Parts: sequence; C-alpha cells; structure tokens
Amino acid sequence: MHFTAGHDPAEIAEIVRRKRLDLESLPADRYPNLVAMSGPMVGGADPPSTTPSASTWSSAA
Repeated sequence: MHFTAGHDPAEIAEIVRRKRLDLESLPADRYPNLVAMSGPMVGGADPPSTTPSASTWSSAA
C-alpha cells in the first residue's frame, strides 16, 4: 500500500484503522456501498498484484 513507506507495522495498523473508521462513519443511508466495503477497500490487496498485466489485455483481443 502506498502509505507503508517509512512507517513501522504499528503505524501502518493505525493508519488503516483510521481510514476504515473514516469510511464507516459516513452516513450509511447516503453511502451504503462505501460503508459496507470499508474493510476491503482499506485493507485489501495492493493494486499492482490485482491489476491485469499488459499480456493479459493483449491475449484477450
């Protein structure tokens, strides 16, 4: 994750916790999907590991 550089594991855990709480504190009636997906969005996989490679796109054509 982009916020891991220069932080120790305890700091990273606190950053993730705060980001998750920020999303969870949104009004659920207005932002139901953001509230429901706050955990996976904040603590999910690193984007580079889940982004299709160029070879994936070229083989699909």
